[in-house]
Amino acid sequence: GTPAAKVDFIWMDIEGAEPMALRSMTALLERRVPINLEFSPKLYGPEGTRDFIRFLAGYYERCVFFLGDRRTAMRVADIPADSRQADILLLP
Repeated sequence: GTPAAKVDFIWMDIEGAEPMALRSMTALLERRVPINLEFSPKLYGPEGTRDFIRFLAGYYERCVFFLGDRRTAMRVADIPADSRQADILLLP
């Protein structure tokens, strides 16, 4: 029941349902609300992972990719589709 205009940050860890959930949040994506999500290529499959990255890159240009103790600033379009499970912070 929270209006989209009042949401300033999203944190999600929903065990592989991130692509489906984010596709239902276009009002927030259009506003480029920062989103921290768990990225699980193994659960999305190769084609699903590539589609998800393209979808995210349609709204966000940059992100921070967290893998273990490493964090890497990168373009969303450059998120490695063959990575292990990681966290991603999408930035406006």
